[in-house]
Amino acid sequence: MAYRSENQHNDDADIDVGVVGYGPTGMVFAILMALKGFRVCVYERHKERWNAPRHGHVDGQIMRIMQDIGIALDVEKIARALTEFEVHSAEGETLQSLKTADGDGSGWKRAYMMSSVELEDHLDIRARNLGVRVIMGHQVSNLEQDSTGVNVTSINTSDQSLTQSIRARYVVGSDGANSFVRRHLGIPQTEIPFSHPEHLVIDFEHFDPDLDIPNLQGNAHVLSSSRQYLAGRWEGGRWSRWEFARKEGERVDELQKLSTCWKLLAPWGVGPEDGVTRRHSVYAFEARIAKHWREDRIFLMGNAAHTMPPYMGQGMCSGARDAANLAWKLSAVLDNTVGPELLDTYKQERKSHVEDITKLSIGIGTALKKAYQMMSESPQAAGSFQVAQPPEFPRITGGCLLGSGELQCVGRPMLQGRVLHQGRVALLGDFLPGGRTIITGQRLPKHLFDSRQRQVLVKYDVTVAHVSRGASAQYVNLEGDYDVWYRTHKRKAVLVRPDHYIFNAAEHPDDAVELVDQLRAAMESFERGEDDSSLSKQG
Repeated sequence: MAYRSENQHNDDADIDVGVVGYGPTGMVFAILMALKGFRVCVYERHKERWNAPRHGHVDGQIMRIMQDIGIALDVEKIARALTEFEVHSAEGETLQSLKTADGDGSGWKRAYMMSSVELEDHLDIRARNLGVRVIMGHQVSNLEQDSTGVNVTSINTSDQSLTQSIRARYVVGSDGANSFVRRHLGIPQTEIPFSHPEHLVIDFEHFDPDLDIPNLQGNAHVLSSSRQYLAGRWEGGRWSRWEFARKEGERVDELQKLSTCWKLLAPWGVGPEDGVTRRHSVYAFEARIAKHWREDRIFLMGNAAHTMPPYMGQGMCSGARDAANLAWKLSAVLDNTVGPELLDTYKQERKSHVEDITKLSIGIGTALKKAYQMMSESPQAAGSFQVAQPPEFPRITGGCLLGSGELQCVGRPMLQGRVLHQGRVALLGDFLPGGRTIITGQRLPKHLFDSRQRQVLVKYDVTVAHVSRGASAQYVNLEGDYDVWYRTHKRKAVLVRPDHYIFNAAEHPDDAVELVDQLRAAMESFERGEDDSSLSKQG
């Protein structure tokens, strides 16, 4: 790994970025920063990585992030596309079905299920191969920041007489819902109130991955008059997960006993002879969002910044989106391309997005709870069950790098399709170098951009890509999805950010010059000299 010059920034930092917490969010962020050539060190208080299942769902946009960091094909091998998600009665009647087999415009399937352990194995390998320094078994005990960096002190969890100190230019806390970083900074949380029962979560690993369990084929919420639960076959046949709602008066210690688990799994014919439970614990769902996501040079992301109930499977996904959002912005600041004010847009964009997703998730859980209560009172009420189809996935609002915001496509991820380029067929992102992209539906005139605009393209790593069905296109759109996008949105030029969100779009290809001017104006509002020490920010 070729690191940037130690003297490039003219400071006394040992590393560019320190990361507290080596869960999936911290891993993704560390990899994204290492890919840019920055020196990254991660602290994890546990001696070994978590070896039990936790999150299990990623959507197509998260697979696109996996594509960015170079492990999407590896992840696809351990994942299984989720074709539908259903709500069943206790008798197996389908009350509602949400089809998820199609794509979401990311170039990948809409939803995947997988083992979190195996996903994190791939992330860990990628991080270490990129030169990320991972310090296991060290609890960060103090963070002291000044105008140019953060002094990080950690204690060896096996021998507390052993301490370590390192100086970072910036620090990111991705250390979970009980975040030390958040508590150390004294950042309060806002709770989004809701009342849902605790759930016993059972993760079961099958001895025979091909064992056929007729009433456990996909993933479904089941509304029984006796108990509300979720049951699903994850990662093909190897893993299954059940989530049983705790009934009123039921003791938590009794519910999470292994003997209770076997009784609950008996209706599926699953017992100790069929596999092992890798996890059986009772969890209380919560929704909390940190008031501030940044204190000068220290940031929060993932569960350290927000928690949500799992009904949409967006907890880990939201953390990965945090990582992608902050990574390109912090890279630009560390490169001295823009000033640290750009970092304020991290919270502006991500906080409202997380709030919207959290409220959607709570709404789904509340509807299921009401349906269960209704069926408890009258089992015949199953036939009248209805939950409205989920609305369109929220877009980013706020932030000052999203153009005018008047277009509905602005603030949403840009389409990624399969294209033909120089005799090779692949997703468009596999051909592009990263950074920003202007995608046009027609080839641009050779001298469209003036000298100043060409300098902007170079300075801000903007690639121009002509994508259409025409045989002379730079990237031939094999399936016509880009042409459909152009017609639907009545736009033929699109400026896409490094995290794939649309900055702005223009009606005609030649209007790409206006997109470049808009980008220059937005970025120059953050530009500054080499010294960024004068700014103190909380956001």
